[in-house]
Amino acid sequence: MTKPLDQRALEKAEDLKSELKKLSDDIYENPELGYEEFFSAGAHRDLLEKHGFQVEMPYMNMDTAFKATFDTGKPGPTMLIWRSTTPFRGSATVADIIY
Repeated sequence: MTKPLDQRALEKAEDLKSELKKLSDDIYENPELGYEEFFSAGAHRDLLEKHGFQVEMPYMNMDTAFKATFDTGKPGPTMLIWRSTTPFRGSATVADIIY
């Protein structure tokens, strides 16, 4: 029996824990203003591409926006991860996972 999607996502996050921690630390050490998150957007893009995502950046006429797609070529669930930062120094990040 296949594990539920949320459980698989949590297990994958655990596998990537050291990379995600480095990403988080790097972003924390390089605060940016809203709509000027070039370092952060680039760091996210690089990590996603490293793991097989196709990344379109810039996206929707925003230099720091991107769309990342991962296609297994198999039928199954679709998941949307939305990320936004608040427009002040130290950008708090909001992320929602929708599937």
